Amino acid sequence: MSNAEHPAAGSGLDARTLRTALGGFTTGVTLVTCRGADGAAVGLTVNSFNALSLEPPLVLWSLRMASPSLAAFDSASHFAINVLAEGQVELSRRFASPTPGKFDDGDWLDGVALRLSAGATLSLWHYRRNLSFHTFGHGGYYSPQTFLAASVPVDWRGRSGDLAWRLGASIGVAQFSEDRVAVFPNDPNLQSQLVALAASDNTLNTHYPSQDKTGLTAGLRGDLEYAVTPALRIGGALRLDQAADWNEYRALLYARYRFE
Repeated sequence: MSNAEHPAAGSGLDARTLRTALGGFTTGVTLVTCRGADGAAVGLTVNSFNALSLEPPLVLWSLRMASPSLAAFDSASHFAINVLAEGQVELSRRFASPTPGKFDDGDWLDGVALRLSAGATLSLWHYRRNLSFHTFGHGGYYSPQTFLAASVPVDWRGRSGDLAWRLGASIGVAQFSEDRVAVFPNDPNLQSQLVALAASDNTLNTHYPSQDKTGLTAGLRGDLEYAVTPALRIGGALRLDQAADWNEYRALLYARYRFE
């Protein structure tokens, strides 16, 4: 763009004056730290830290291309934002300089991100017909006429270095009811033949009985993942769920690779 389009560009405003003016705008000061590919701690002072998005959760900070720390942050699987207080001016100056041994003073911990959450869930659903069984005319899927459940889930997630985990549990109560239903609900001929046979054989049932049950529900989950490299992760997951007369157990081992 030309100076004619931006008169201020030719108004005599020098770089020092502009820097002084912009320096009057107060910003937060942070230390951004990570582990390099060789495991060494790397950090620098940053005042370009900003919130970018709440959904998805994203933050933003800037690093010049010529920075000697660029390679470490580019290869790191994660980094830590350390927000400084007013009395930590010396610390901000230390990390703003190329002085070696920036981490020699103070107590430093490798980033451990922990989050504990709890809540409450309420489920209510309904099927018009009971098709839970496996004879002709049924779908073989759980289809109660009423289902009501309330539970309290607890979830704990964490990360330490290249290791991430998630542990969860829930407990609650559920009530369901199923209507009495014919063995062959869509085939009157087969159903009538079954009824005729049952008249002389009391071991035969012409209908599946109705049910009305109330019981505890519970669930457990565990996830573990390790970052072998920034692109390769290996992990496993375990699920245990129980509700009314239904139980499910699942286990998973996986390797995940991210192509650039």
